[in-house]
Amino acid sequence: MVGCCFKVEYHGIELGLEDLGRDLICVRGNEVRIVQCKHWSAQKTMHEKHVCQIYGTAIAYEKKFAKERDLFGIISVKPWLYISCEASPTAKEFAGALGVTLIEKFPLAKYPVIKCNVSLRDGTKIYHLPFDQQYDRTLIEYKDECYVETVSEAEQLGFRRAFRWRGTNPQP
Repeated sequence: MVGCCFKVEYHGIELGLEDLGRDLICVRGNEVRIVQCKHWSAQKTMHEKHVCQIYGTAIAYEKKFAKERDLFGIISVKPWLYISCEASPTAKEFAGALGVTLIEKFPLAKYPVIKCNVSLRDGTKIYHLPFDQQYDRTLIEYKDECYVETVSEAEQLGFRRAFRWRGTNPQP
C-alpha cells in the first residue's frame, strides 16, 4: 500500500536533553505524530507530568509549523507516549483528556545492541556500546558491519572498542 509508512526524524538521539520531549517526529501524508519513549524499569510508575510534556511539545510543534501546515495540508499533529512501565491513574486521565495516545508496558525484546562498524576512511574495525559517544550517530549499513550481543563476540570478529573523545584527542 503506497503511503502507509511514516518518514521518521530522530530527535532524541540527535538533540539529547534538548529534544523538548520529542524523541521521534513521524510524518505520513497529512498526519504528524510527536512520539516520546520512556524505557524504565517495569516496577516504576509514570506520572502525569510526562503526559503534559508530550502534549505541550506537540502543541508547540503545531504552532511553530502552522504556516507550513496551511501551505502543505498537514492537518493533524498528535502526541504519542510509549512507556515500558505502568502509568498512574492520574496520568491515564490526563492522557484521555488531552488526546495523548498512551501505550503502556511496551515490550522490548532482547536484541544485539553492540554496533560493529568499519571506518570508510581507513578500514579500522570499531565496536560501539550503547552509552558510547558516537553510538547514536553510527550506522550499520556496509559489508562486514553488524550488530553483536557481547564484547567478546565483537573482539573475536576483529573489532576494537571505540575511543572516548574529549575535544580533538582520542582517549582509550
